[in-house]
Amino acid sequence: MSTFTDQLEGSLALAEKRQQAVAHAVPLVTAEQMDLITRTVAQGATPDELKLYLFDCARQGVHPLDRLVHFTKRGGKYTP
Repeated sequence: MSTFTDQLEGSLALAEKRQQAVAHAVPLVTAEQMDLITRTVAQGATPDELKLYLFDCARQGVHPLDRLVHFTKRGGKYTP
């Protein structure tokens, strides 16, 4: 029988593996690409909204310039 601590450690290990997989799945964004993203794909994004958008792209395993994840604002806030 496993204990709560064993289950928690297993869950944390799985979460870490998923995070590493996401980090390896998405190509890095260069400074030039970041400038292009802020001027075109995520126009009008605040720095925090841009971070959330990039996180959403990474989580889904796509590059922001692929335009598979859209940057949208509703009510003045970023909406994934």
